[in-house]
Amino acid sequence: MNKTPKLFILAGAVLASLFLFVSIVYNNFVQKSIYEENSQHLLSTYEQVDKTFTMVCPTQLECTF
Repeated sequence: MNKTPKLFILAGAVLASLFLFVSIVYNNFVQKSIYEENSQHLLSTYEQVDKTFTMVCPTQLECTF
């Protein structure tokens, strides 16, 4: 009679620990995905600005606004 509540408490603790672990792993995955995606977008923006600036100002001497 006394072992049944202990089993439920143990099972609940194991499930809570598993849920916490999965939540932490998922959170890290999402953070990494967002970081990589934003970094890629920023890099492509800088590349486009660089190409445009190079087209407008091929050399430093010709670049007067």
